[in-house]
Amino acid sequence: MPVVLQLTDKGPGGGGIRRVVELHGEILTGAGLDLRRLRLLGPGAASTEAALPVRPGWGARPSAQEAEAFRAALVGADVIHLHLGFHALAPWHVEIAAQVAPVLAFLHDVSPFRDQLGVGTSAGGWKSLPEGVMARLRAGTRRALWQMLIHRAAFLVAPSAYLARLAVTAGAVPGRVLHLPHPLAARAAPAMPLGSDPVLLYAGRLSPEKGVFLLAETLARIGTPGARLIVLGAGPAEKRMKQQVARLGLDQRVAFLGQIPPDTVPDHLGRARAVLHPSLVAEGLGLAGIEAMQAGRPVAGFGLGGTSDWLIDGRTGLVAPPGDVRALAAAADRLLCLDGLAEALGASAHDHVSERFSHETVARGLLAMTVGAIGALA
Repeated sequence: MPVVLQLTDKGPGGGGIRRVVELHGEILTGAGLDLRRLRLLGPGAASTEAALPVRPGWGARPSAQEAEAFRAALVGADVIHLHLGFHALAPWHVEIAAQVAPVLAFLHDVSPFRDQLGVGTSAGGWKSLPEGVMARLRAGTRRALWQMLIHRAAFLVAPSAYLARLAVTAGAVPGRVLHLPHPLAARAAPAMPLGSDPVLLYAGRLSPEKGVFLLAETLARIGTPGARLIVLGAGPAEKRMKQQVARLGLDQRVAFLGQIPPDTVPDHLGRARAVLHPSLVAEGLGLAGIEAMQAGRPVAGFGLGGTSDWLIDGRTGLVAPPGDVRALAAAADRLLCLDGLAEALGASAHDHVSERFSHETVARGLLAMTVGAIGALA
């Protein structure tokens, strides 16, 4: 039985990357593969799962003891699934991993391309990562890590056509860049009927680059009587968002529900007629929008980066020019009207993502890549 080792720096609750790690794990174990997981543990972090601490100065060459400990933790793997988080990973980790087993490096966002290609700055000038994280991601180490990946990984796996193009532009060999979407969390689920109340929903991290400061401005410009907004998530912008809502007199029309368990998201989607996705940066893919569409909810957003794989204007939702609040409000207004548009787009959105991002479709691709990587370097 082939042994697959998932290598990540994201622990439980570690956002979208960790969710993909766990969904992949379900697929791999469901197919009968022997799954193991190793977490690279940054300074000050704790873990209840198999983990390997990484010392400060993670870009430096390792000591002999560190290198040996890392190599020993990988022994027995037939293939290594590396899920890039860039918080604890160093170039030497990739170098040693590739000596032990073929490496499939899964891309998740634009982090590898910030320096070479200048991507990751929003239309509003916000950086795509919090400043605290940015300080830790030294440009030289990030570039060195990317160079190690394109030379030593067996394949690079991108969840969107956009990230695949960036990888090739940044020097990856086209034949070694594969495209595999992130899977939907739930298996083939029917679309939920749209409610008649004019409710919009936002789900995601509350940070400036996600465009969250546009949410209240958008709601204030909507003409549909009684329009309301549900906000799911937490993050550094939450306090300022609440102040903005109060300043605009929208307290009674915006509900901040905080970070909620993933299995309760469908309940809140059931109350919404449409979902807002105002991200100001080009995202790798965007799981929240895909899951909204699986529930039959059309999306209004800016369609940047990998979002264009699923947000198709007039088919799965409505696309506004990046950063244009008036256009976003107009799109949301159209979806709140009871003229059948939201129903039609929601049904089309459900069909689109259920076909392209289904558990079954992604599982076939993931297993084929895994077996192919083992065979290619056997």
